Amino acid sequence: SCANIMNILEDIRDIPNLSIFECGPATDAYEAAKILQGTGVHFYKCIDPISELMSPVPGAQEKVIENVLQAGELVPIKILVETPSLKAGLKLLKVFRTMYS
Repeated sequence: SCANIMNILEDIRDIPNLSIFECGPATDAYEAAKILQGTGVHFYKCIDPISELMSPVPGAQEKVIENVLQAGELVPIKILVETPSLKAGLKLLKVFRTMYS
């Protein structure tokens, strides 16, 4: 879901045999990771295709990368990038590499 689902995340955590969780741009990955920590669920964070990728708001890419890295201290997590532009995806990767090289 692209909406913030923090208000139902505990219910989602309790779904039997849940193995993959994908959250949208409005959900804070770190806060969600706190709830899913220890469940063994693999976590995917979708970034906002407009404000974090195609026409990024200043600081938005850095913020989402930092948020995912914080979540990664608690759960296995990957950033999911869906884009019609390889160039935009590569720019995001460059920001990541610049921050953590």
